[in-house]
Amino acid sequence: MFKIRNIDSFKPGEFEKVGILKGKRWYFDCEKGKKCLFKPKRRLFKNEVSKKELPQIGKIFCANHYGEFVGSWLANRADIQVCKVELAHLSKYYENRHKEKNYGTPEEKDGCISYSKLEKDDTLEAGMITINRFKDRYEEIFKRITKDDIGNINDNIELILAAAIARVVDFYKITGNCGEEYIQRKVKQVRKKIIEMVVFDCLYGNNDRHDENWSIHIKTSGDIDLYPLYDNEKVLGLYENYKFIKSALENGDIEHLEEEKFCSRMKVPGELKKNSTYKEMLEYLMSRYSNETREILEKHLNKNTVEDVRNCLKNCEGLPIEYVDFGTQMYKYRSIYAKRLIEHDKNKEDRII
Repeated sequence: MFKIRNIDSFKPGEFEKVGILKGKRWYFDCEKGKKCLFKPKRRLFKNEVSKKELPQIGKIFCANHYGEFVGSWLANRADIQVCKVELAHLSKYYENRHKEKNYGTPEEKDGCISYSKLEKDDTLEAGMITINRFKDRYEEIFKRITKDDIGNINDNIELILAAAIARVVDFYKITGNCGEEYIQRKVKQVRKKIIEMVVFDCLYGNNDRHDENWSIHIKTSGDIDLYPLYDNEKVLGLYENYKFIKSALENGDIEHLEEEKFCSRMKVPGELKKNSTYKEMLEYLMSRYSNETREILEKHLNKNTVEDVRNCLKNCEGLPIEYVDFGTQMYKYRSIYAKRLIEHDKNKEDRII
């Protein structure tokens, strides 16, 4: 059983202002000597319930904090670099994060803690900053992207790959302490890590990988890399409220629902739809980056079976069984499709040979 950790002994720091979730705060875990971010269990938004149900907003269960934990657990099992997450409970939580003094009555709060991977004086560069650094270099990519996609250009997989690679090359060219062979090896590593990130999101249904939910890690040691995976709270439907999950299970059309709702944040170049489905995204990656995509998919499917995913969800203390059933079914459909995609790619390769 994955236990919920009480973190009252942690030293509180500054509140985190990035994102729509209120109440996020940095803490210091004295026992481990590490900085971590506490993210509370979210409350429903008004658009998630009818007017008649508005008084129930604070009473309907949400499981986003379990999503952060499960996402970290799944990524770690598949050998993907990820920020460590633990389920947490805080009884010294204060709702109003904007006041500097007189916080009011303490309120207990469930959530999770995500440990920072930054060493002293390291720098974290959000994806949006990396993309904006190299806008003048994207003429060729822009030609392959229709005008309808320009509004969400920062969600495009090819743009993200180009920006991250340009950042890596420029970094080493400026420092001048690495040869061309090392730079190209690093470029290959970073490209694979980005593809790993997108495959992870597709397989587990995370549709929240916007340009502040991936970053470049500039290290004081004189190196640069993609920062480990973070902000995975939307995996396997765990961001959704209990009412939605229960209704989806009762209606019985989870395969269609999860494909439409839990789409891919990274868009396929040239498509007219707002977002890609996970199938379209995986097909695109397989068509352009076949070796990396197939290797990553096979690793996930071997390390995280459907039964493994179910056991992980089932062992989360306090998580309702409906989330276990929904998340398990969601992953089952996606893993079946991934296996078909791998088989199709292998057959295509055999025909060529």
